[in-house]
Amino acid sequence: NLVLALPGALFGVLLARQSVPVLVGYAEWLARPQRIFFNVELDAVVIAFAAVAACGSALLFGFIPALQSSRVDLVTVINEDASPRGAARGRLRAGLVVAQVAVSLLLLVCAGLSSRSGAAARSADPGFDARQVTALDLDLRQNGYDRARGRVFYRALLEALRSDPSIESATLAAYHPLALLDTRTQRVTIEGYEPRRDEDLSFMWNIVAPGYFRTLRVPLQAGRDFGDDDDDASAPVVIVNNTLAHRFWGSASKALGQRLRTVDGKWRTVVGVASDLKYSRINEAPRPYFYVPFLEWYRSAM
Repeated sequence: NLVLALPGALFGVLLARQSVPVLVGYAEWLARPQRIFFNVELDAVVIAFAAVAACGSALLFGFIPALQSSRVDLVTVINEDASPRGAARGRLRAGLVVAQVAVSLLLLVCAGLSSRSGAAARSADPGFDARQVTALDLDLRQNGYDRARGRVFYRALLEALRSDPSIESATLAAYHPLALLDTRTQRVTIEGYEPRRDEDLSFMWNIVAPGYFRTLRVPLQAGRDFGDDDDDASAPVVIVNNTLAHRFWGSASKALGQRLRTVDGKWRTVVGVASDLKYSRINEAPRPYFYVPFLEWYRSAM
């Protein structure tokens, strides 16, 4: 048992050294643009624990059967094997072995499917580029900011970040993509479109500042991005994704200039069509989505 256990422990440590960074990298990739940190260093404590566990299991599962086999009376064993009771024990042992092999096979199949799912997720296109991107959550309401002071703060924050030569782009968003859970939905009215009786026109949406699509490198299929002049003093505007544009207007170009009404009662003109993203999960199907400008729709937590 020691001859089997010690090389097995050594192989396990080497396998962990090679596979743990891959798993950690996959977890960090899933968490983007948020950052997470794992302490997975294989230090002396981990190696010592593996050695002790290997020796302990070898002694435990080798010493007890050795004691039992040293006290065996061969004549008694032969007689018991020939009896119905011995045959029942043999069937029980065979059944346990079959069950162990079946469970091991099931675990191997699950591990293979998980590996394939992980590989597929890594190669899937989320619709945005999270490289060299980081995110910071702020809620100004906790510090006593009202709507007017909050607008001034966020505008000053963006100006300060954008003036930093080490920062390529900065923006605001109420939600970041691939959050694993669906965000709030909002029912909209499409001008000139009569919905079916059972048709649901509630879509996920986001509040974003100018530069959102440039920061995440999301291409615009048509139209323009939000600008600093898209505020309360200007006409209400909206950017829709490619799926919503094709569903109601047939193409991205035809969506420009169309209008939809949000829960605030305002009719908003479509000024841009953005490419589809993976908004919640990497395996989700394309679905309608729209964006409203932060300067028109203030939110304290961004």
